[in-house]
Amino acid sequence: MSIKFLSDLHDASYSGVAYKNILLKKEILTFFATKGPSTIPELSKEFNISIPKINESINELIEDALVQDNGKSTSGIGRKPNSYGLLANAAFFVGVQVSHDHLSIVVMDMKKDIIATQEEISHRLENNQESLQNICREINQFIATHQIQKDKILGVGINLSGRINYRTGYSYSYFNFYEDPLSKYFEQELQLRTYLENDSKALAYGEFSSGILKDEKDALFVNVDNGIGLGILINGK
Repeated sequence: MSIKFLSDLHDASYSGVAYKNILLKKEILTFFATKGPSTIPELSKEFNISIPKINESINELIEDALVQDNGKSTSGIGRKPNSYGLLANAAFFVGVQVSHDHLSIVVMDMKKDIIATQEEISHRLENNQESLQNICREINQFIATHQIQKDKILGVGINLSGRINYRTGYSYSYFNFYEDPLSKYFEQELQLRTYLENDSKALAYGEFSSGILKDEKDALFVNVDNGIGLGILINGK
């Protein structure tokens, strides 16, 4: 159920009211992921949408096995409303860091908790088919070893050095010997939706999102690996 709804987010055939309903549920899931559990009145105020509409979306997300009822809220006075939040094991995300002499792979649940990780996997990054196939082999082996249900994995994010267009999925520095985007090759080999990003950009935003910064909106992240990379965040972007 949950996989169907989340795949709907990428379905261009939806429009009008149906599309708005999908976007609202996406915003609710994002709110739970970043702010934590909340009540229906609080969500109604946050999104400036009627309580009945929020209630309808919450019930649909519960049916989709993405959200759970946490029981009565402990905040406020008077009659306590129910609090709702993400169902952690409803879906998973895989992150892969490709360095020049090793791979690191991690799996996170819907609450952004790390449930499995493996670092320093031996690998030599070279611009050839063997190196590319080894990345795919190690990712598939990691998923199988840790018994992660593949149909619950919503996406794989791969961080790779060099010039990358994350919108199109093309890499211009490594594995650029196909006409199709590199992300498409990974999707065929892994049978999972795959996203590519430059490693320094991804690491910079990962640090920014982890809460290591407080009120700062501008930051520089220096990535010292085989060479030196730089990720720049301005006004949180």
